[in-house]
Amino acid sequence: MNNSMIKFFNPKALFTIIALFLLNASIVQAQEKKAEFPTDIFFEVACFEALQPGTSKMFIELGKPFHEEMIRQGLLVDWSFHRVDYPNGDDCECDYREVRVFKGLAALDKINSDETGMKIAKKLWPDMDMQETMKKFRETAKFKGSRIYHLMDAAAPGPTDGKMAVMNFMDVKPGMSEDYVSMEKTVFKPVHKASLAAGDSRDWILAQSILPYGTDFTTDFITVDVYDSYEQMARANGKMMETVNKVHPGKDVDALWDKMDGIRSLTHAEIMVKVTEAEVDPPAPEATSSTNK
Repeated sequence: MNNSMIKFFNPKALFTIIALFLLNASIVQAQEKKAEFPTDIFFEVACFEALQPGTSKMFIELGKPFHEEMIRQGLLVDWSFHRVDYPNGDDCECDYREVRVFKGLAALDKINSDETGMKIAKKLWPDMDMQETMKKFRETAKFKGSRIYHLMDAAAPGPTDGKMAVMNFMDVKPGMSEDYVSMEKTVFKPVHKASLAAGDSRDWILAQSILPYGTDFTTDFITVDVYDSYEQMARANGKMMETVNKVHPGKDVDALWDKMDGIRSLTHAEIMVKVTEAEVDPPAPEATSSTNK
């Protein structure tokens, strides 16, 4: 198998990802065995443009088993693939989003290696014509890049399983990151927890963009609102002011929004619907350590 064939299964080339989810429940999966919120969970969100029909089919048939094997080997925590419903048309940057969740940045050494991709590909598809499959993929979808995020907080205490998510991209003013995170955690997280308790949402996630970085890259943070349906999303949005007033009685709600607007700009949002996800669990920690030796 030559290097170009291997690249088909190299996450950087094709199945790289945020997202994330998209970030849905997959991102919080690693929390369930920890009493405190984990500090070592990262996720990569990738952007794909559909060039012709068949993108979802390709990821269901190839992306899903490939990443499920990575999860079995302890390289990933979770994986999911999403269709971007809005924006669409000429305003659409990504037709699909792929989300990979992993523990610790050091995991990227193996996740992104050609050797890892080759071993998994040979194990799953020993008789597959890799060159032809790679050609078909490139004719079906175009990989447009990915970003890595650090999970910072979530409303749900454990894993959730929402069917759709709204990913909000935040551009925080220089020197105000700590103020922004503090407001999200102390003002808005309690609101989302109340929405979750009322059955109006499935989760809320806060994450910081860490790779790539530099002045050319905006949107320092994202928040992700997870729902079961558009109806649930509309219900949560319709009750937002009521929920804020219940959670922060006596507070000047307009002043809270003005303060947040002075710290960050919500540059844009994407609404994503889950197409497929991994259906396997990562191995126990002791099994993971022995597998990676």
